[in-house]
Amino acid sequence: MSLNPKSGKITELVVRDVVHGREVKNKEALANPEALELFRDLAVLM
Repeated sequence: MSLNPKSGKITELVVRDVVHGREVKNKEALANPEALELFRDLAVLM
C-alpha cells in the first residue's frame, strides 16, 4: 500500500482525519486516496 503523497505532512493530516472520522478535504494530494479506507475505523488506532 502506498499513499504516495506530494508531501509527508499532507499524508499525516489526511490519515489523522480518517482515523478520527473527519471528512477528508484534500484527497487530490494523494496518488492513491483509496488506500485511506484501510485506516478508517481501525480499532488499534483509536
